[in-house]
Order: sequence, then structure tokens, then C-alpha cells
Amino acid sequence: MSKTISKNPPKKHALLIGIDRYSHMEEQYQLRGCVNDAKLMKSVLIDHFKFSESNITELHDAEASQQRILDAMENLVDKIEQDDIVVFHFSGHGSQRKSAYSDEGTGMNSTISTTDTGCEDPFPNLDIIDDVINEWLTRLASKTRYISLTFDCCHSGTITRDALGARARGLPADTRSLSAMGVDKTKLPPATRSRGDAVKPSGWLALNDNYVVISGCRDDELSYEDVFEGGGEPVRHGALTLFLTNALMKAKPGWTYRDVFELARNGVNSKFKQQHPQIEGVQDREIFGINDIETLQFISVVSVEGKTVTLAGGVAHGLCVGSLWAVYPNGTKKTQGITPLASIEITEVRSLTAQGIISEGEGKITVGARCVESAISAKQFLLSVDVSQIEEEAVKEISERINASNLLTLSKSPGIADVCAYILRPEHKVREGITLPSTINIDVPTWAIVDRTRELAMPLHAVSGKKAIETIISNLEAIARYRNALKLNNPDSELKVEFNIFHVDSDGELHNINDKDFVFEEGQNLAFEVINHEPNNVFVTLLDFGLNGKISLFYPTKTSSELIAPGKTIKIGADERKIKLSVPSDFVGNQGTETVKAIITSEESDFRWLQQEGTRSVGAKRSSLRQQFEAAYDGPPTRNMSFETEEDTDEDWKAITRSFELKRRAI
Repeated sequence: MSKTISKNPPKKHALLIGIDRYSHMEEQYQLRGCVNDAKLMKSVLIDHFKFSESNITELHDAEASQQRILDAMENLVDKIEQDDIVVFHFSGHGSQRKSAYSDEGTGMNSTISTTDTGCEDPFPNLDIIDDVINEWLTRLASKTRYISLTFDCCHSGTITRDALGARARGLPADTRSLSAMGVDKTKLPPATRSRGDAVKPSGWLALNDNYVVISGCRDDELSYEDVFEGGGEPVRHGALTLFLTNALMKAKPGWTYRDVFELARNGVNSKFKQQHPQIEGVQDREIFGINDIETLQFISVVSVEGKTVTLAGGVAHGLCVGSLWAVYPNGTKKTQGITPLASIEITEVRSLTAQGIISEGEGKITVGARCVESAISAKQFLLSVDVSQIEEEAVKEISERINASNLLTLSKSPGIADVCAYILRPEHKVREGITLPSTINIDVPTWAIVDRTRELAMPLHAVSGKKAIETIISNLEAIARYRNALKLNNPDSELKVEFNIFHVDSDGELHNINDKDFVFEEGQNLAFEVINHEPNNVFVTLLDFGLNGKISLFYPTKTSSELIAPGKTIKIGADERKIKLSVPSDFVGNQGTETVKAIITSEESDFRWLQQEGTRSVGAKRSSLRQQFEAAYDGPPTRNMSFETEEDTDEDWKAITRSFELKRRAI
């Protein structure tokens, strides 16, 4: 990759806004993780992208009034010089309000909500509308091409309160008249879009190619904040911010916004299947316009007291209790061929820091030493289940089965589990925390398992039904396999390959739908393409993550992985052998997300064991990829320790996922 070295490197500026408390809103509209988001983003920018703290403006809660946010935005325009780097991050409520222009799109503006805003009388609406943001962006973009904006909020206006603790970031739309909202039309910029203009899926309109916009969800979806357990006090963050910063921490030199976004989106989707983060603008630009990111991605040691070490990374950075970290001297650029100073086992994880115990090499670690994960925690493979909402007599049996599973664990802190179990009874007309299809009636006591979005995670089962608990455990393990395998990734891969997905129209024409949030109707056709840009052979396997939570070997089905010669391309479904989509009969709902994951390897691999219910190999040498996938699919060998794989220096592998929406055919 060619690099341009400037005599005067650009300065880096950031405006980071986090609002949990809204002074004119009821308690149900108060948030809890937005200030954490802003602090986390600051930490990542300073520690990993060399931003100076003096060039970062933070506005938290009461500081983030409409006037102070607008003043900070103007100060950025005045302060920056040509081609400086600018980062804008907002975590808080988004909303919509009636537009001052009757011919603008839907008649509503997308907004970010300030701490002093109101959405009903007698309080004025002090939201900052998309037209104002776009007008500011136009002036900012006239001075620099390096702008990134992140909006961890939504515009759907729905608040979630449930036993799983997930909370959505959106206020009800304000449909009052301009005068009732206290809006002076003469002080607003012209509308940036009119009726018929193409509206971006996120609700924000990108004006040109001088910046990139990352947002928490589509315009009609929820952007969730979540609670995470780290061994101490529960930690709350926005799902987008958490997974985005985690991806930024893994970024290598030359990584683009698209590279980071794909990692973050997959992480969000693994937790919240109804939340689809969006990216617009210059997706293939290098992150923050920086060319000098250090090769080694690490977490620094911030303090050492005896055998206890504190690291500058926490839940938000992807650390997990039980993981092992190798420690290298300060200034280490590469770890290959270098013996670590020591090894640390993580014992407690907080929002931005973690504590560990030195297991090897006591006395050798100093502040500033660089830590690299050497073995992931086995707990990362376990799906946590909350049984606090069911009657005591029903808890024992299901708890015993959960504890006996290699893929499940009982949540120690009700309210932050991956799924929650309920027993619904006929007298429960409405059960808070559950969204049931209108066609479902509860006539007998019934098991219901819901995910963090309050949706059913599996079909309902009568309590009195034969093998009801056995079926529920089997379904929960299927969910765990699905999530584990979907998250598997190898960010250190150096393989140069492409994986593309296409909609095949009625004329047989192919239309690339990578990152397009395309919605298929069952019966339509799709196709895939894999391109090898390597000078050597690579091998490809396609795995289907279906609507019903099952993982299946999609291609090739009867042989080991498909060989692709250097510079060659294979297309699947683009000839007379069509791929016709269908919705499984046991899928709950009318529409869902299906994902195809391409596993590309430098050595031949074989995933046909998936068709045999994931039985483990005995005796035969297995690749690191195979070991990781088996742990994801069958559970780690033990629940209470780290999971280490045998290093295979000859193997390189890359995982690329492509997702699309699939809905039932209208009758």
C-alpha cells in the first residue's frame, strides 16, 4: 500500500457527546450507557489513534444542551485547518419532529435529542435536525476530507423495558406545530432533501464523499444499549459503540471504515437480530485518515501491585474473565519469535479497565508493557439464560439441564442474560418483556424463551408437553452454536480474497447487494462469487446461518472445500443451477435475517462434520480453525478456564459474512 508522507501531519479533533439524563423527560426515557460510550470512544482515540486530549471536546448530560452542542460544532469549523481529521460521536436519544418544509421527504426531520429538549407541552423541542447537521457538514467538508460521524441512536420512538435490561435509544416523534415546538423557521437552513429524494437507510443524508457516517440502525429500527457482566458491577454501553470500538482496537494498518464496520455490524447482529447498523459515504477510506497505526494491536498495563495487574481495556474492549494474555515489553511491534515476559489471567472486567493475576513471570512486568490475548475465555462460548422470571418449582429441572450443557450457563445477575425464560399462563393477557405475534393465544401454561429484543427466540412449548425441557435445551444450544460460529473471525488474516453476494433478477442479471440491506422474498434467486487475489491456491467453504437458527454446510456439500487457483473466480448460483430461497416452516415470524459465511483458507479444510451434528475428532491433528469452530459448535472442553488452540503457523484463514433479509411470500 502506497503512503503519502506530509511534512505537516494533520491534527486530529473530536467532539464526543453522551447523554443519559434528559431534564424534561419521564424516567422511562432516561438512558444509562451513553456517557460510558463517549468516555470509551475518547479512550480508544487517545490510546490507539494518537488523538491529543487537548483536541477532544466532551459534552456529557447537562453539558450537552442544544446551544453548547451547536457552539462546539461551530468551534470545530473555526478551529480545524486544511485536511485535519475530525471525529463526531453522539450517543443518546434520536427522534423525529415535524419538518418546517411541507415538501421535504416524509414531512419529518430526523434529529438528535439534546439534554434540554422536550417532545410535549410545555417544553420546546430543542432537537438538532438533520438539515442543521448537513449544513454544518458542508462547511466542515470545505476544509477537510477526513470526517467521520457516529450516531448511536435511533429515530423509531420506541422505548424498551424488560427483564433482559436492553433499552432502546429513541424518543417519540414530535408532531406538534412549529409554534408549539418553539421553532423559528427563519433560523433554519433550507431542506437538504425534497419529496422523492433517495433517503439513506439510517435516516441521515450523505451530501458528498468527504465523510463517512456510521449509525446504530436503520431509520425504522431500534438502536439498543445493553448490560454486560464483567465480574464486578454491571457495565452498560450502546451495542454499536461497544462493537465498533472493539473493532477499532483490532484495526491493522490500511484497514478501512468498511473493514471495521463489518466487524462491528456482525457483533451487533449476534446480540440484536433486529438491529442493523448502517454505513454511508466513503467506506473505503483508511480509518481516521491515519497511515501510521502500529502493527501490533495490544492492551497496555497501567499498574502492577504484587501479582495483580490492571490493564487499560475492559468489557468495551472485548476482554472477558478467564482469558489469558501474553505480556511483551513496551515498544514491541511484532510478537512473532519473541518470548513473552509473563502471562496474565483476567479475573475481573470493568467498563474500561480489567484486573488479572500473573500466572507466569512475576516481577518482570512494568507499566506500559503490551498485552496480547493468547487464549480466549471459555465463558465467551456460553449462552447465558435468565430463569428468575419463572416459578420456583419449575426452576430446578431446567437449571439442572442448563448446568449440564457445554454451551449454556445460568445468569448470575438477572436482567443481563442473553435470553430469558418465562412460563405464560392463560390469565396473562399481556406479559411485560415479551412480544408475541397477534395470532398466538395462550390456552395452557406455556414455555416462552425471549431474546434481548423481546422477540421469541424459539417456538412456544406447552409445559405439560412431552420432552418440553429437552426441546428447549436443544433449541438454546442451537442458538449458542449459531452465535458462536457467526462471531468467529481472524482479523490477522493476510489473505487477499473477495466474497460477493448478488440478487439474480427474472432476466438472469446479477446485482451486487453487498451492504445493501436487500430484502428477498422467498422464491427469488441469489448467487455468490469468490475471487482469489492471492498468488497461491485458496480453499473456500460456504456456511448458511438459517432463519431457524441452524448452521448448515451450503457449499460444497459432498466434498471438502473448493479450490480456487490464483487470480481465478468461482460463481455459485449464476448458471443453470439456481439458488432459490425459502422460509423454513418452523421459523417464527414473517421476515428474518439470513447470513452466509465464507471461510477461505490457505490449506484445504473440511466442514462436512457439520452434517454429523458436530462430533469432535479423536486423535487426528486439527487445525486452529477447526478447533475454534468445534468449540463454538460443541462448547469448550471445560466451562471454567481459557480455551487455547494448537498454533498452526502454516495455516491462514479468513471469514467474510454476507447477510440479507428474507420474508415469506405474500399470499
